[in-house]
Amino acid sequence: MNRWRVTALVSIALLMTAGAVIADVAFPARLDVIERETGVFEITFTLPIIQGRKLRAEPRMPPTCIETTPRESGASAGGFTSTWTVQCEPPSLAGEAILIDGLLGTQTDLAFTLTMLDGRSFSSILRPSRPGFLVPQKPSKVGLAAEAIVSGLRRTVRHLSLWLVMALAALLGQRPRALLRATVAFALGHLVAQWMGGQGWLEVSPTVRDLLVWATIAVPAIRMADGGTVWKHWLEPLWTTALLLGLLFGGAQPEALPTEGLSNTEQLLALVLFSIGCGASVLLMVAAARELTVILELVAEGRWREKGRRGAGYLIGSLAVAMVV
Repeated sequence: MNRWRVTALVSIALLMTAGAVIADVAFPARLDVIERETGVFEITFTLPIIQGRKLRAEPRMPPTCIETTPRESGASAGGFTSTWTVQCEPPSLAGEAILIDGLLGTQTDLAFTLTMLDGRSFSSILRPSRPGFLVPQKPSKVGLAAEAIVSGLRRTVRHLSLWLVMALAALLGQRPRALLRATVAFALGHLVAQWMGGQGWLEVSPTVRDLLVWATIAVPAIRMADGGTVWKHWLEPLWTTALLLGLLFGGAQPEALPTEGLSNTEQLLALVLFSIGCGASVLLMVAAARELTVILELVAEGRWREKGRRGAGYLIGSLAVAMVV
């Protein structure tokens, strides 16, 4: 059946994915601040040892924090490391500055990370010219929602292949209800792929994605240009095709929004709203495709409908084949 053709093609794409190799740049000087309990932060400070001497630098937490455990220090081949715990009241560090005294006048850059109990994390490179980090305030829920939806819409609407998929589906006789179901299916597929990508379970090569999508477009478009009906049901059921397209596009772009500074709940919210924005962009494509079919119906009382379909088939098919090549 035709649905299995589409399923097989896209399944091959998912099987051809590969995890990215992430390389971490090592800095000899590091400051890691991790919230272990509410308001309780574990500090690990590492400094390089150069010619047997340790760099004279010291982290300075906000004045609302006091040390609660003695410092444990030790030297290794990588440098001199100190670990201790502080308690801050109020527990939130938002709006507070974490400084490094002693960097000024040196040539040492320091890698800084701050991990909060609710999942918020920040990372920065502190330099002698800027030896401090100001902890940002929590983002506004309204602002986060608007940014996620707009980003999802903007990222999806720029893909010409999706516009042509919806136009082709409408020209092949897909009903409005089927097109709407396809919109929802695309958003769900995108959400699942984004979540799996965030977990490191799925990554789709953009090249493989584009190759399969354009090939899926080319076959029925060329047949439609010839006036044939053999491939009329190539995209049916449309919701299945849209679901797999959502998996492909979501897997090729695994990060909805930068997660830095977002809690676990905010990251999930951004992921859902981003996918809603992607679905909204597909809805725009569906509306445009329906308008195209209405225009062909109205022009010359529908007498140009078949010629219009064949012309669209030539145009879409030629472009799809060119993109595949």
